[in-house]
Amino acid sequence: MQSHSSSASLQLPPDTVIPGAERRGLLPNVFVGDEAFPLLDNLLRPFPGRHLTRERGLFNYRLSRARLVVECAFGILSSQWRMLRRVITTSPEVNGYISEQR
Repeated sequence: MQSHSSSASLQLPPDTVIPGAERRGLLPNVFVGDEAFPLLDNLLRPFPGRHLTRERGLFNYRLSRARLVVECAFGILSSQWRMLRRVITTSPEVNGYISEQR
C-alpha cells in the first residue's frame, strides 16, 4: 500500500455518484485504515487525540464501524478461502488464475 501512494498506481475505479446521494456529487473510492497508516489521498484514517470536536468524534466513530464491517467481511472470506490467511507469494497473473479456480 505504501508503495502505491497515488490512486493512479493503485488502479482504483473512477469517482462515482452513489445512488440515493446524488446531491453529494462524485465521491472517491477510498481505503479504510487505522492510526498506523500514513495520510494518503485515498486512505481514510481517524483523527488523532482524545479531545476532539463533536464532528471529528462522530467521524472517528463511523470510520471505526466501517473498519469493523470490513474486518468481519474479510474474516468470512478468509474462512472460505484459506489462501487469504497468509502472504500470497505468486505473480499477479498466477494470483488471478488461483482466484478464478474457486
